[in-house]
Amino acid sequence: MRKSHLLALLAGLGALTCGATAQASVETVAPARSDPDSNCAQPQEHDPFAVWRQGDPVARFAGSGTVRYEVFGHGIDLSPDAKTSGITGAWAKRVDGHGGPVNAAHGCGNIGSVVIDLHLPAVSSANSGTLHIGSETVPIRAVPLVVSELDWEQQNLTDGVQLTQAEMQARDAVILQDAVNRCQQGLLAGDTICRIGGYFLADTLNQACTAFINMGATCDTRSSFPARLRGSDFRNTIGNCGDIDGLGSARTGLNPRVLTLTLPQNRTGHVATCFGRPVIAGYTYEGSGAIDDTFPLIEKDVSLTQTGTGPALARLAYSEEHAINGRFSQFNLPVTVMTDLVGIYTWEIALNPGSTSSALRLIVQSTPGYGVKALASAVYSPNVGRLNSSHRLIVTPYQATRAGQVFHYQIDDSAAGRACFTSRSGDMTAPVGQASFDVPLTIAENAACYGKVFTATVIPTGVPASDPRFGKTVTFSLPPLTQLIVPTTVKPDLKVNGIN
Repeated sequence: MRKSHLLALLAGLGALTCGATAQASVETVAPARSDPDSNCAQPQEHDPFAVWRQGDPVARFAGSGTVRYEVFGHGIDLSPDAKTSGITGAWAKRVDGHGGPVNAAHGCGNIGSVVIDLHLPAVSSANSGTLHIGSETVPIRAVPLVVSELDWEQQNLTDGVQLTQAEMQARDAVILQDAVNRCQQGLLAGDTICRIGGYFLADTLNQACTAFINMGATCDTRSSFPARLRGSDFRNTIGNCGDIDGLGSARTGLNPRVLTLTLPQNRTGHVATCFGRPVIAGYTYEGSGAIDDTFPLIEKDVSLTQTGTGPALARLAYSEEHAINGRFSQFNLPVTVMTDLVGIYTWEIALNPGSTSSALRLIVQSTPGYGVKALASAVYSPNVGRLNSSHRLIVTPYQATRAGQVFHYQIDDSAAGRACFTSRSGDMTAPVGQASFDVPLTIAENAACYGKVFTATVIPTGVPASDPRFGKTVTFSLPPLTQLIVPTTVKPDLKVNGIN
C-alpha cells in the first residue's frame, strides 16, 4: 500500500473515532454491576436504580467514600478519562468500558458504557460540582447524610425458631405496617424506593413489595433481609439470649421506637451470661434533602441522655457493624447494673446527625419494677421516751412510688416470747409519688417486749424475703411507755378580812 493511501486511511479512522466521541451523550448513571460480565436486570433506560437520567438537573449524592458507577451513553465507551470539578476533595477515574454490542448481549441495551469510580468527601452543607466523562458532563451535588429509619432490630425479641407460624405472621404484620408507613413518609419526601427488613416469612416481603408498587414506589429487595431463625448468632442480644430464662422484651411505639427489657427476679445461672450481650438498633441513611444515592461513609456521633434517677450510666458502650440493609448499632449495659437493677429506668437514644425518625427509647425494668432501697425505724429520745403505742418503719424506695405498688412487712418479735405488735405482718399499698413513706405499727403493750430487739423486713409483695436487692431489714427495740405524772391540783385556802 502506498504511504499516501495509508495516511488517508488512518486519517479516516481518526475522524470516525473523533466523531464518535464528539457525539457521545450520557443517558443514565447507575450503580455498576458487581460482575462486569453479568447481565443487566433490564435495559439501562428502565433501571429503577439509576441515579441520574438525561434531563435530570443534577445527581445528588449523600455521604462520603468511593462508589463505582456505570455511565451509559452512545459512544461514551470511547471516552479516555473521567474527573470531577467544583467539589474540593472529590475525584473520579475511568475503570473500564463496554461497547454497544457487548451491552446489548448482556441485556443492557445497544448502547456503550464506561465504568468509573467516583469519590466524594464528607460535607456539612451541600456542595455542587461536575462529573466529566471525556467531553460529556453530569451535574453532581454532595449533600450531608442523616440517620433515618432508626429501629430496634428483631434480634432483640423472642427467638424466632420458637415461634409458631401464627406468631410469625402476627410479628410480621407489625413489621409490614411499619414498612408501609415509612414508605408513605418517604414518598412524601420524594424518595421512591422503599424496603422492608427483619421479617420472618417470605410472603411478608411479597406483600410489602406489592404495597410499595401500589403506592407508586419501587421495592428495593437488595436492602431487604429476613430475620435469622436459627443458629447461635440469633441469640446474640440480651433479649434473645435471656428469653428462655424469663427475660422479657417488647417493641412498641413509632417515634420514638421503644424497646422494653423486663429482667427476671432470678438473675443467676444462664441468664447472667446474657447480660454482657448488646441491644441492637438498625438504621439507614438519607440525605438532608432529596438524594439519588448514598455513599458508604458518614461521620457519626452517638448522643445518649438518661431520664429519671437510675443507676450511674454515663454512657452506653457503642459499636457499629455494617449490614446489607444499612448499619447496626450495638448498645451495651454494664453487667453489674443488669445484675442488681431494681426499678424502671429509661434511656433516650439519638444518633446524630439524624432525621425526625432518628430517636430510640430503651426501658429496662425489674420484676417487679420497684423495691426498697433503705429501711429505718422510728427513734425515741432517751429524755422523753415513748409517748404512745404507735411505731413506724420508714421506707425509702429506689424511685418515687407509682400507682399499684404493694409492699409486705414482717416483724420478728420471737425474742420476747409473745406478741409485741397487734399485727406482725401485712401488706400495704404505698401512696403515689413519694420518695419515702411510713409503715404504721401498733404496739401491744406487753412488759416482756420492752428492751427486746426486733427485726423488721419490708419487701414488694410476692418477692422472697431473702432477696436483698428488693427488700431491706432493720433492727430496733422498744422502750417502755413513758408514764406522764400530772401534778394534783390543790384548791387554795384564801381568806379576806377573816372571811372565807
